[in-house]
Amino acid sequence: MSGPYYRGMCFPELAAMHPGRAWALVAKNVTVPDEAALLALTAEEINVGDDVIILAATTHTLANGVVKVVDTTKVGTWLAFVVIGGANDAAEQSSEMGCVVHGADNTVARPTGFPAVTWIGSVEPLNMIDGDIWEETV
Repeated sequence: MSGPYYRGMCFPELAAMHPGRAWALVAKNVTVPDEAALLALTAEEINVGDDVIILAATTHTLANGVVKVVDTTKVGTWLAFVVIGGANDAAEQSSEMGCVVHGADNTVARPTGFPAVTWIGSVEPLNMIDGDIWEETV
């Protein structure tokens, strides 16, 4: 998985929960070996919207499980994350809509595996394809 999207839900819901957050940041993937390393991440290492891939199974995920960072004020606890699935969850992903918060960067890559993607940003994304939706922001 890559990109600033959350399977099954776009960021407006998360943005409403954290109105002071800069949602135009480019999200990234972070890989950690286990749950202890996940909970040891600091607010300086991760941003809201980042995906964290956990290589070993945890109490909340399977091996290669993926969590989305939702609240960096709660790092060190599971409250900072929401589980979004497995890293190789292509069958499930192929029936869902992706969501990309691209802000003012119209060159953000389109996430693979989604039949349609909602793009949220102030400029028309160059990597949109037929069936995608662009939600223009101010």
